[in-house]
Amino acid sequence: MKKILIIEDDKFIQQIFVDKFGDNKKAQLYTADTGAQGYEKAIEVAPDIILLDLILPDQNGLEVLKKLRKNKVTKNAEIMIVTNVGFQDKIEEAKKLGSSDYFVKTNDHFLSIIDMLKTYL
Repeated sequence: MKKILIIEDDKFIQQIFVDKFGDNKKAQLYTADTGAQGYEKAIEVAPDIILLDLILPDQNGLEVLKKLRKNKVTKNAEIMIVTNVGFQDKIEEAKKLGSSDYFVKTNDHFLSIIDMLKTYL
């Protein structure tokens, strides 16, 4: 069973993913509201896939990404950035730091993310 961690402070966005994958027999979902909570949860559960927002209440998601890539438990996880920030420099920085993919929060991208997650399961 794949483990998916959603590090996202927006409860509505969290709920979209829980609604789509919460009952999936191939996935176990975890959520975190802050970067610190997300990092700790990632170390605790060793997720296969992490959906990471860049704008979090306690720290920048890129900082969380750096820490996740440095940790032996999470360094090989698929880390997908899911954010409102669509600036090219942030996309390039995230990819340089090791993100697997980068999605700007739009309806079309949510469908793409959901389709992509289904291929991992």
